[in-house]
Amino acid sequence: MPLGYHAGSLWLHDPPTAVKLLSDMGYDTVVVRPRRGSLSVFEDAFASQWACLRDAARESACRLIVDTEAAFVADPFLPTLPSLASPGKDADWTESWIHRWIQVVSGSDPLPILTLASGRGDCENPESDLEVLADRLGRLRDAATESHVQLAIRPASQHLIRSVPAFERLLQWLEPSQHGSASIGLAADVAEMVHQGEVPILERLERVRDHLCLVYVADPQFDASASPETPTLEGPTVQNAVSSRMPGSWDQPFGEGALDLPRLIRGLTHALPATPLIFRAEKQASAGLAHAKKALSQAEADIRKLT
Repeated sequence: MPLGYHAGSLWLHDPPTAVKLLSDMGYDTVVVRPRRGSLSVFEDAFASQWACLRDAARESACRLIVDTEAAFVADPFLPTLPSLASPGKDADWTESWIHRWIQVVSGSDPLPILTLASGRGDCENPESDLEVLADRLGRLRDAATESHVQLAIRPASQHLIRSVPAFERLLQWLEPSQHGSASIGLAADVAEMVHQGEVPILERLERVRDHLCLVYVADPQFDASASPETPTLEGPTVQNAVSSRMPGSWDQPFGEGALDLPRLIRGLTHALPATPLIFRAEKQASAGLAHAKKALSQAEADIRKLT
């Protein structure tokens, strides 16, 4: 199974350095996330920054994936992009942002992947929001397919596409592609699946294997006082933990949060061996590369148990 790390959480390392260090550590895939002042496609410094990152990836024989959910790039006061589900002009900016990234990564080898989020919808009219979102995603999908780029949407809590079933519902709204069978892919997020009570996780992911582009894995934090048991991949303990998730919580060091990670890694490796598994540790920048080392060591040990 391809193993990767989300370098967006390494705020104290510039992207080319992060790519080199993670590759030297043993990762074959690195996810980068733009932010204001770093890899922002509409800023003057972007061309030189991207060239340095691309060269670092080539020298390290490392695959790059771009997480387009960038912080403060559209507005210096807003940490998220305008929602693609919005009918307003702000969403035009986000569509242009993703379209520009499609142009940037076009022609890369292997097939480049861009992950994105739907953004929040209008709770009073979700069907209308789905129509708007599907229209925008349809245009982006066709541009990406023509440029040989894969788009993958990451479901997230409080977003219009917040779960795997919501993703499946979105696929029903998308008009047929101009380029045959190409469609929007899924960047599944295990922590978000647990938060949404999507269990059993492996069965859910196997159901959408034809659309699955990668799986983000983080060890989420829950309020242990409200749920003393540690949730696994299935059963009521996950539901108990979901109801008690702490507002504003962040990812924990691997093996210290709510998931049975060894079981999860073994299950994913057995069921989806070709799908990239991307570890993430949001809001843990001060730990530097320590979490990346721990995640890789644990994953390799768990995978060896299958052989």
